[in-house]
Amino acid sequence: ISTVDVYKEPNGKNEDSPMDTDGLLPYGANRLWLEEQVKEYIEGLKNAKSYDELRSIYLEHANREGEVGTMITIASIRNTVNTKDEFYEGEMTHIHQRLPKIGIIEKEADKVILESPFLEDFRAEFGDLLVKKMEYGLKLSSEAIVPNMIEESKLTQEYSKASASCT
Repeated sequence: ISTVDVYKEPNGKNEDSPMDTDGLLPYGANRLWLEEQVKEYIEGLKNAKSYDELRSIYLEHANREGEVGTMITIASIRNTVNTKDEFYEGEMTHIHQRLPKIGIIEKEADKVILESPFLEDFRAEFGDLLVKKMEYGLKLSSEAIVPNMIEESKLTQEYSKASASCT
């Protein structure tokens, strides 16, 4: 899920290009960190040896998602308050382009949980509703709709900015 934004010299690079992480600016380092966290989350779920381990990995990720959600909310508010701020405009553009793709990757983690030998323990603690949400999410997610989700996200942000400029 990384973009060329995590490269010191992005010219000629793509998501498969090798990366030198030494001296990366915070902007790129934070985006790279998010990518690594999602990969580690899925691998951790796959390698969990007990329900307690799976539960711990799930809760740690849920907490991290809350922190990322807060950062996204702050960026959105700042972009809405000042629609001409280039930094937050760039942040929101990046967010709108990446979140649908991250959502598809997150479904892989849901699939790991649903196929886990610890599913019934998970269901007992977190409830059938969460498990059903994961099941339905897998059925409804598809790489084919990512471009539409990106466009929807972009249009929603444009509407928010237009609304903010009217007040």
